[in-house]
Amino acid sequence: MNQIMINAEDFNPKVAFYFRSRLDQTAKAHSHDFLSIHYVVSGHSKYMVDDQILPVQKDDLIIINPGVSHGMVPGLEEDPATIGFFLGIDDLYLKGYPKDFIPI
Repeated sequence: MNQIMINAEDFNPKVAFYFRSRLDQTAKAHSHDFLSIHYVVSGHSKYMVDDQILPVQKDDLIIINPGVSHGMVPGLEEDPATIGFFLGIDDLYLKGYPKDFIPI
């Protein structure tokens, strides 16, 4: 298991955004220059991360590093009860890794 080292002097991440929303087809594939964390609050769906289709369900956590394409799978019959919580983080520094990157 990789041990992640955090230097307390450099650890001062900024929240770029956060919101709670229904997961739906409007979330077209895109990428960010910061870290994005998605938590599935309820329901189930399919999510595309770097051309991989991943089934997601309640309590799943998706970590998306900078530059990674992600979004909902187009043409999917979606569960209208699927709710996600989205968090964007900038200026995250973990020793030995690029800015805003979490080894997964």
